[in-house]
Amino acid sequence: MIQHIDLLGTPYLENGRMGDAGIDCYGLLIEMMRRAGTPIPDIYNPEGGQTACARVFAQNLDAWRPCEPKAGCAVLIRIGRHNSHCGFLLDPFTMIHTWEGAGGVVVEKLNAWRQRIVGFYEFAGTQ
Repeated sequence: MIQHIDLLGTPYLENGRMGDAGIDCYGLLIEMMRRAGTPIPDIYNPEGGQTACARVFAQNLDAWRPCEPKAGCAVLIRIGRHNSHCGFLLDPFTMIHTWEGAGGVVVEKLNAWRQRIVGFYEFAGTQ
């Protein structure tokens, strides 16, 4: 399993990246993918908020291909009406993610989020 214990409890911070005072869901995905040996590009949400985040994710989804749930893949999650949240699968049943509701980085079972899961994705690279 990819080392992640050191990240637990890191505060949530919109647009936060490693080294900042906190981290957001995509910043955490960047770090976990790096640790897994698959660096991914940073995408930034300068406007902030769920609507803008969903737009940024949609604009960059062509760099990802759908896959079955497995360790090392990303999960895209709907929050309200927006596909604006992501996590990293530690195994087919568990993800690490961060969001405002948890206050920071947590590990949770996928079943707790099952109704909101949009899909699972592997990084395919940028065109």
